[in-house]
Amino acid sequence: MSDPVSPDSLLQTSIGHHQAGRIAEALKGYLSYLNTRPGVPDVLYLAGTAGFQLGNFDLARSYLEQAVELNPGHAAALNNLSIVLREQNQFQKSVEYARRALAIDPVDANAHNNLGLSLKLLGDLGGASEALREAVRLRPELPEAHLNLANTFRLMGQPQEAEKHARLAVQYAPGQSDALLTLGNLLFDEKRFEAAAMQFGEIVDADPGNGTAWFNLGCAQDETGQSRNKVLSWLKAICFTPGHDSVYQGLSMPLTYLSQDIEVQEQIRECARNVSQHPLAAARFALMLGEGDGIEQARSVLNKAKENHGRVPALRLCDALLALLSGQTIDAGELGIPPEICNGEEVGFYSHGAAILMAFDQYQAADNILAALGAYQICRLPWFSKLTSIGRFWHGLRAILWPVKKRLWRPKTWPQAVAVACSTFMNRYI
Repeated sequence: MSDPVSPDSLLQTSIGHHQAGRIAEALKGYLSYLNTRPGVPDVLYLAGTAGFQLGNFDLARSYLEQAVELNPGHAAALNNLSIVLREQNQFQKSVEYARRALAIDPVDANAHNNLGLSLKLLGDLGGASEALREAVRLRPELPEAHLNLANTFRLMGQPQEAEKHARLAVQYAPGQSDALLTLGNLLFDEKRFEAAAMQFGEIVDADPGNGTAWFNLGCAQDETGQSRNKVLSWLKAICFTPGHDSVYQGLSMPLTYLSQDIEVQEQIRECARNVSQHPLAAARFALMLGEGDGIEQARSVLNKAKENHGRVPALRLCDALLALLSGQTIDAGELGIPPEICNGEEVGFYSHGAAILMAFDQYQAADNILAALGAYQICRLPWFSKLTSIGRFWHGLRAILWPVKKRLWRPKTWPQAVAVACSTFMNRYI
């Protein structure tokens, strides 16, 4: 019979796991230690930190709060609690705990960086830049602080300062995708598209699964007239980030022109395999193919998604839209519009669907969708309600342009589309 492991030995073993990156094993050990010796601030701090690294923010917050309650002077626990609160979108509380940490340890560059990031997300760009400047003064080689400073200066409209700190972030963290992405975005903002494309290309060479970099690379290629490369890059973006709304809207027409391109078709097949696991992404991808005159491919994608997920509302709507695009009639009662639309990806898909329905005189079905858009959660924020009403109005007006693009223009389409958009705007969103 083996001797029981002492709590001190268990703690040292757990710390060893933590240092070696075996976070789950470390957390298990910390919790076992706390079962025998509860209320030890340093171990509560370690357990909270491990929980955060595993993405369990509620558990992390619980243990870190216990740590700072037992030891209000634990600067590291205060700083990590600030980070957890930021991840939970509690930016004001995050700032408060970061300031408490800095009151105890004012020369902690990481804490200044943390404070600056929380202030930026809170909208205090001046305070954020001040905190981040202090972070890089204390530790000039801290890439995270330079990166956050670059993004802050970008928001403040100071591109030269932003680029300087983005390049420093790249210098101190070579190959780090976030730093390269920020630098590429800054070059794109300054219309230096070829240089931006080089930065994004460097990211996808090192990390082929970075969907955001593929999308941005496609945008840069679009600005430099590389239409075919843009299509390939955006298809790659769909493969790795199926929820990227802007990609679908920009691809339907170019795919029509490249319908015989072997490499493009191969990439479409790869995308189809990936999006079939995500019903909304599959619906959007199928609709994009349908608008690009790839009805048969669109049907194949949709059928595969229905095999995996059944006839969920997004797939039912896509089915109806593809029927309209191929000249068939539909039963509006079978569209399956959900009672509530709860995220930005759904807003993009359903608003585009409403525009297509109006182009084919399906005004009641389109109005039902626009009504569902009114349940979008962000509309519940009073300060944003007017902006979202303008956004819904624009989605209605998109129906004016869609028939022109598809050469389905009918004289009565545009006044009725405007009428639906205006009535929706006036009655539901003001």
